[in-house]
Amino acid sequence: MARTHHDDAIDRSFDELNDRGIVALQNAGDTMSDGWTDVYEVASTRSAPARGAVFYHGQDLDADVAGEGLRLAFGAFEDDLAKRDDPGAEIARDVRDVLTSHGVRVKWDGAVSSRIEIPPFAWRKRRWTAAPQPRSAGSVCPR
Repeated sequence: MARTHHDDAIDRSFDELNDRGIVALQNAGDTMSDGWTDVYEVASTRSAPARGAVFYHGQDLDADVAGEGLRLAFGAFEDDLAKRDDPGAEIARDVRDVLTSHGVRVKWDGAVSSRIEIPPFAWRKRRWTAAPQPRSAGSVCPR
């Protein structure tokens, strides 16, 4: 059986969060602003409304690869700014609990103004490619 890596557990966690109505994106744009743009784009294509979102962006990924840990942005989809903190904290607790259930250690101080942090880990993302397709009879090999 193949060894499960930390980033595999993050993948599984994000899949579960998406199933639970939270838009969970990895490497969403390069900046926080790009990440939220990607989140809203994905949320607008869902058949059921999303409760909120969690993501990390390219700069977060760069920091993680450099050994600084991975920081996750989160928030609730609530139009009334006065009511956004409680649902935002609920989203963060759900994210924390799902990550923890998959064996990912997290740090979060409970404040909606703070990001969830995953301590540094060895990044081992695998790359998958499609198997080569057989050439049809008479095809020419490119040079």
